Amino acid sequence: MIGGTVYAFDNTNPIVPKNSTDGTASSIQNFDIDGDTIWVGAWVHGLFIQENPLGKAIDKSLALKKVVPIEAEVLSVLSWDKNFVLAGSKGNGLYLVNKKTFEYKVFQHDRADAFSLAGNKINCLLKDSNGILWVGTSAGLSKYNTIQWQLNATLIKDDFTKEITHFSIFEFKDHTFGLNTGMGLFRYFPESQTFTQHHFMYNGAEINPTAIVAISDEKHYLTTETNTFFIDLKTLHIAEIFPETLCNPVLETCYRTKDVLFGNYQIYDVLFDTFDNHILHFFTTIGSGVGIYDATDDTYYNLFQYSNKPNSISNNFVRNIYRDSKGNIWVSTSEGLNKWNKSFPIKNDFTIYKHSITDSNSISHNNISAVWEAPDGILWIATSNGLNAFDGKKFTRYYNTVNGLQQMFGLYPDNKGNLWLPIKGGFLVFNLQNRNFRFVPLIYSGWSLRSPAKLLKK
Repeated sequence: MIGGTVYAFDNTNPIVPKNSTDGTASSIQNFDIDGDTIWVGAWVHGLFIQENPLGKAIDKSLALKKVVPIEAEVLSVLSWDKNFVLAGSKGNGLYLVNKKTFEYKVFQHDRADAFSLAGNKINCLLKDSNGILWVGTSAGLSKYNTIQWQLNATLIKDDFTKEITHFSIFEFKDHTFGLNTGMGLFRYFPESQTFTQHHFMYNGAEINPTAIVAISDEKHYLTTETNTFFIDLKTLHIAEIFPETLCNPVLETCYRTKDVLFGNYQIYDVLFDTFDNHILHFFTTIGSGVGIYDATDDTYYNLFQYSNKPNSISNNFVRNIYRDSKGNIWVSTSEGLNKWNKSFPIKNDFTIYKHSITDSNSISHNNISAVWEAPDGILWIATSNGLNAFDGKKFTRYYNTVNGLQQMFGLYPDNKGNLWLPIKGGFLVFNLQNRNFRFVPLIYSGWSLRSPAKLLKK
């Protein structure tokens, strides 16, 4: 292709075409036909487009111009879809180019990233029949599967002397993100990819935020490892909540908050419900059962485990609360799955589901991390020994056969019929249609997830 022109030959007519361009591309070594446009890589640096000569006069002068100023030769070109074209360069990595605007993003090898390109010299590109991209580099073959997500890492602090415990993520109205951690609130600004750190102080001591939960558009809870607060999202000022009355349904006792200390509960999440015309806020606590705040009567109920009351909550270590489409409240504890038997006045009364070694239809493990209802009404339950499907009568167990790890730290559905299950070292992705697992690892093998592992789905 010396001379910088791509020709079109009619194999039924032996006439040699005499098309020409202005020659700015010099010798052409790779091209891809894309309708009336041809994407061109040549000895001259950059990505070019040329008019397609097919169907035109054999002596027509063809337009050719540089559209992306790549500072290297383009060795391989691939039209990916109607929006993007890929250009592999000789040393500068892989370019993803918008066909309309010619804006581009560059992918390069990164020694610190196990999922980056194998090398920056891109010799060849292939999109196979399954939509998988194969990238041949001078340092090896890279594969990119568009339906298999990979994870990227963002460094929060340069100080590695203290481990940061992450509890949850919250999205602010300005689309910044708040990471609630054991070192305060880290606010992430995506445009600048920067973090700011905010420390919450109460009564002269620093408190660790576990979650920010919206009560309404303008009112929010800040849950922490010690107390529960209202938070102003604009100023980040906090104010502790003081219900008028505290009640224990089992002991049938109630106290005015002025007479007894409220709080000192490690709370990770809040669920909202309405029952019998009462607005109820359910608090998950680590070690103190379930708290129910009746916002209508300004009364807080403590639902603790009582060994002499078999129907009380099965354990005080609560990981998750979920409301299904029928209005049932499901409580995941470290010692069984609990369904609250709704009543008003509020009672500490639950139907409890536990593992039985003699019953294969029972739940696979008593340590429950999450519950989610599928559109077909099946409840999916993540445990420390596999995933369970509950149809209201029996539990069907699904075990991880990919790497054998069965302890799951949560359950998050995506929009493609998959459940994302955090486990040590990454995520199991369970497809609800074919009932198969696959594993998506974290970037570094030394990293590990643990409970509570929280995902924010946008």
